[in-house]
Amino acid sequence: MHECELFLGLKVNTLLKQELKKSSSSVLDLFIQDHPEYLQQVAFNGSEYLGKKLGEKLDLSHLDQIQQNIQTLVSRVAPQYVYHHSALVLFPLIQQSP
Repeated sequence: MHECELFLGLKVNTLLKQELKKSSSSVLDLFIQDHPEYLQQVAFNGSEYLGKKLGEKLDLSHLDQIQQNIQTLVSRVAPQYVYHHSALVLFPLIQQSP
């Protein structure tokens, strides 16, 4: 049996990675957590992403609000990073259940 949930986030490219390295570990620990209110790091198809897990289904009327929340949180952990809305990707996270 598989469990699936959606993830919306940014691919951690070289520029974002450089900006994240400039942040203090306390800031990163505060804003990047395995909790739905914060940014989460996941690996997908060999790349690292920073964003939010959205659950099994998504009410599209909330998509703008979620995108703005991601943008705000990214600006906290990487203030100099130039954020592009078009850089967000939505994909499924599939996990095998025990």
